[in-house]
Amino acid sequence: MSALAESKADARAITALRDRTLARLTELHDERAGVTARLDALTAPDPGTPGDPALLDELPRLAGILDKAPRARPRWDRTRAPSRVRGDPAA
Repeated sequence: MSALAESKADARAITALRDRTLARLTELHDERAGVTARLDALTAPDPGTPGDPALLDELPRLAGILDKAPRARPRWDRTRAPSRVRGDPAA
């Protein structure tokens, strides 16, 4: 913008360019403000609705499913060759 003020171009062209630039920046600013307001509305917790405690009854019981869980895979031992695993008798 300051370069346009010192330019030897036609003053009407410079004014028109500056007006278009400022109008576009204003549009972008207003659009951002609108999007930010919508995002804030979507992510804000609803203070009137604490949640449904009955949903906790729908969760499976942890004790009843742990015995059905698959066994943990052995962890990779980084101090040995990459193909060896802790607990591997061939290691």
